[in-house]
Amino acid sequence: MAKAAKTELQQDDLSVTADAGYSNGKQFKACEDASITVYVPPNRSKNPGSQEEQLFERKDFSYEAEQDRYRARRASG
Repeated sequence: MAKAAKTELQQDDLSVTADAGYSNGKQFKACEDASITVYVPPNRSKNPGSQEEQLFERKDFSYEAEQDRYRARRASG
């Protein structure tokens, strides 16, 4: 999909984000070969219970319909 977006946008280089399901060597290599920089979170089965590594949850984002985007909610405190 990233390659199709790059072609459609007529870009020499492209940066994209993807979910952890695309976090594998084959996908990374294909994007690297196509001059696509990929930002993907590490694979994880669940959020850890400790506070050592703070991860985002769905509730941490709000949808802005007018801009058709999600925005991180501000942390309180």
